[in-house]
Amino acid sequence: MKWEKQGILIGKTSSIDWLKQGSGPATPDLSSLDEFGNIDLLISGRNKYLQSLIGKVNINLETFKLNKIESEPVLELGALGLFDYSGTSYPQLVNNNSPIKNTFD
Repeated sequence: MKWEKQGILIGKTSSIDWLKQGSGPATPDLSSLDEFGNIDLLISGRNKYLQSLIGKVNINLETFKLNKIESEPVLELGALGLFDYSGTSYPQLVNNNSPIKNTFD
């Protein structure tokens, strides 16, 4: 596969709380790829307080059309004092011959 820069796929989205201030790193969920080229991405977004939250979007790999943005993040912020109280980012998926696990930094 040859890499071709496509520009911004998902930017600030005022109607989605976890994407109000833009998006960042993403990882594809290869298990969600369908015969039409649609795939789910776990993506790091920023809320109005600039906290990072991981959410899910669906795009088409042929047209780069955004099909759907989930309104709620996949992971909520942790309680005050926990490592994830100010956000999570850099989503990763791990397939360990069992249900896919979501990890984050």
